[in-house]
Amino acid sequence: MPAMSEMLRGVLAKEYVECPAMRGIAATDAITKTIKPAARVQLWLVQMLLPDLVAAIERMIVEQADNHPLRRLLGGLLTYVYNPLDLIGDDTPLGRVDDTIICALGLLRGAEVEHVELDPDVRAMCEYAASALPSLSEDLNDSIRAFVRDLESSTRSVKSLHAYP
Repeated sequence: MPAMSEMLRGVLAKEYVECPAMRGIAATDAITKTIKPAARVQLWLVQMLLPDLVAAIERMIVEQADNHPLRRLLGGLLTYVYNPLDLIGDDTPLGRVDDTIICALGLLRGAEVEHVELDPDVRAMCEYAASALPSLSEDLNDSIRAFVRDLESSTRSVKSLHAYP
């Protein structure tokens, strides 16, 4: 019969492998390049910015009532966040990374194109989230950039209902 300490080590090793953090690390490996631990931590932290970015988007929609192209872009960002179909499934430990980065890139791009000043805190959050983009796999990185670019171009091509008599 194995010693009690060996049995305990076996139980702890099994719990370690099955713990949520280890599943999170495995999920991170699936969507990222081979990255350093600091970049991995950044991806985990970026997700925490999503509620603040969504609040900033909602505020901008209200504040920019006459800026229809910007409001369409912002509405598209919210639609992506609330839609269950994502580039990274929301049921994974890093499931909100894509939502956060897409919101950040969309806010930065919308502010740039429409010449709208972002709150300094919102800009800082957006820039931090955008800085995590290179840590993602090349396919995911390209997909996120393409989504924001396509969303922007599609919102520009729609004629405003207010343009019609």
